[in-house]
Formats: sequence, structure tokens, C-alpha cells
Amino acid sequence: MVGRAPNQATVFAYCSPANLRLNSDIRGVSNPGVVLMTKKVKPLEHFDFSVVQRPLDGLLRNMDSDLRRRLDLLARTNDLNEIRRFTLLQLILRFAINSYHAVAFLLSDLDDHPRRQPRFVLVVPPINRQLMDLWFSLVFMMDDFGPRALAYDQCGYRELREQVDKMRKQKADDPEWQDWFHDMWDLASLMEKQIPLTTSQIADPSSIDYWLAPYKLARQPTKSQSFLKFLEDLLYHDTSAEAHLKPGGLFMSGSILLADIAPEELRRVIENRTIHQYKFRQYCRTVLTLLGIASEIELYCKMNNHEQLTKVWTILAGYNADTKDVYEARYQALLG
Repeated sequence: MVGRAPNQATVFAYCSPANLRLNSDIRGVSNPGVVLMTKKVKPLEHFDFSVVQRPLDGLLRNMDSDLRRRLDLLARTNDLNEIRRFTLLQLILRFAINSYHAVAFLLSDLDDHPRRQPRFVLVVPPINRQLMDLWFSLVFMMDDFGPRALAYDQCGYRELREQVDKMRKQKADDPEWQDWFHDMWDLASLMEKQIPLTTSQIADPSSIDYWLAPYKLARQPTKSQSFLKFLEDLLYHDTSAEAHLKPGGLFMSGSILLADIAPEELRRVIENRTIHQYKFRQYCRTVLTLLGIASEIELYCKMNNHEQLTKVWTILAGYNADTKDVYEARYQALLG
């Protein structure tokens, strides 16, 4: 994981999925969501994430530079549609990279900064859910990229206009909001120039269809439908529950916040085992989702990063079962 700089690495606890099982019987536990281990388990292993981080960081730098160069070349052709598509891909990639670096910094073991607390890992599921939303959208778009990327952009225009209209009803006469309204109208005008929109769509943005959420995308007839359903079952459902703090999501992670009032034996389990397992799982999901996004972009853009992507997928798959399952389900064959 990343500490003060992207090239720094750390060592943190790892254990295989078989050793992640906690007994679901909570007899004798006064706090809901806290579970006791009633079986003797293997000690946690240590995993040096730099073995993944070093090639991953190089891959991400290369891909971002490649996309930027491609955009520079496209600018000379005046192909506005292709410029718009590649701009969308670069934006998605940079958002994913930024999230990865933020999570890595937050979870770093490199230093003992007094303000960095182990329990901060609980904010990672919402970040992972954001990234998974982008991943689902990319997979769905890539089955028919031109029209679906346009639909995605057009929905962005609709939602911007709706947000501006909503705030105007609340803050139209507030002088503190006038600069914001001006900036948003400038952005809307720029989008009208760059995104193919009909006069009727501009006049009535509600005529533009909303982009579907991952659950609904997975139920659309499309070439990648089976993979989207697979992702939903494997990763998205429980990540979403934790991100939204549905009852199950709250109780799955809540023991970390109750360690200080738990019985001594249970407190040691939480502090010495549970939180490290949770950290490993969440961080792997961040990287796994980032790899999925990067792979979809590479498969469309063909920037000669197949070999490096395969290398990173393979390394992480050797430590994390979810990564192995996703890689074998889609990217092993596509990346060749």
C-alpha cells in the first residue's frame, strides 16, 4: 500500500479466504455484529503489497500517458466524437487512479501518523462501490461503445441541468450562489458544444434517458450480461450493502468499532486479526476494480499494455481468490 508517495510500499497481514471464516454463532456476545472465533485458526501471513504495487504503478503511469498522447493526436484530426470518447476514458481512468492512491495512503502501514487510525478502513467500501459503478458502466458500454458512451454523456448533461434547476429553486435569490450558477451554466454550454444533443433534448433534458445502475445494467440484454451478473454476485452486492450501511453491511463491519467495549479475548481477535483481514479484503477490491477498469480501457484503445496488465492480474490473483475468479472469468482470455 502507498504511504507518503506512490512508490512506497508496506507489509500488512494477509490470510487466504479459507482462513477468513468466523463462526456466525454469536452466543455469549453482548453486541450485535460481533462474532467469536470458536475454532483454532492459522496465524495470519504477511503480504508485501509492493510486489503488486510496483508493476501496477508503472502500468497506470503508462496508460495515462498513452491516453494523453492519443488525445493529442486526435486533436489534430478534429474528430470530435472520438475526442469525446477518449476524454471520457481518460476521466474514468484518472478517477480510478485517484481513488486507488487515496485508499492506499489512508491504509498505509509505513508510518504511525497519529491521525491515521486502523478503523478508517471502514470508509473504503463506498469508494469501492464508486469504482464498481464505473467498472459496470464500462463493461456495458464496451459491448457497443459509440452509442452507449454517447448515452452516458447525454445522461451526464441531463443530471447537470437537473441539479442546477433544483438549486435554482432553492437559492436563486442568494447572492452567495450566483458564481456557482454561472459556472454550472458555462459547463452546460460547453457540454452542449461537445456532446451531440438535439434541440429538443436541450430544451427538455428530461427527454434523455437516465443511465442505469449496476443492478439494472446486469439485467440488460447485452454480450457481457453474464459477466455483469457474475460481478454483482461476487463483489457488488455486499460492497453496496456496506457502502449504504444497510443492516447487514453495518453488522458485517461493526465489530471494528466495538472493540473497546468487547470482552478482552474478543478485543484481541478484532485488533489482531479481524481488522487486518478486513483491510486486506477491501484493499484488494480497490485494486481488483482498478484493474478491471484499466483492462476495459486497454481492450478498446489497444495501447500495448496487455502484457503488463496480465502480469499484475496474475500476481494479485496468486494472493486473492476474488481477483483470480474475475481474471479467469473475463480478462485472461481477452488480454491473451
